[in-house]
Amino acid sequence: YSEANRNTAAQVFYIVRRGKACLGLNRNECPYTAEDLALLADTVVATEMAGFDIDARETNRDLGRWGWEQDGDGCCGFDLASPTALKHWTLFVDILHDEVEAANATFLAEVKWKMEEYIDKYIE
Repeated sequence: YSEANRNTAAQVFYIVRRGKACLGLNRNECPYTAEDLALLADTVVATEMAGFDIDARETNRDLGRWGWEQDGDGCCGFDLASPTALKHWTLFVDILHDEVEAANATFLAEVKWKMEEYIDKYIE
């Protein structure tokens, strides 16, 4: 994903979060209906599931995937590029947890496992 795609994803996550918060307050002036928000959330989940590869690395051959670490120096593990992917997936799980779990609980477990792995590597 390009930087523009990453920014767009973060903006869409923000829209979903704001929509859920507004609907959760039972306001009549929310910008989206519950049905619109559910459709958006389901579309986002499907799109993100299609772009996730638990083994992806941020190399030229994986530009269509969210990579977890750079591979330019032959190193692996948590590096300077890892926070971008970790931020993306943390927001994704935080905002869309219930929708992801309903769509594919195994996928949710894989994302959580990958995040835990890199958090542990960072702490080490």
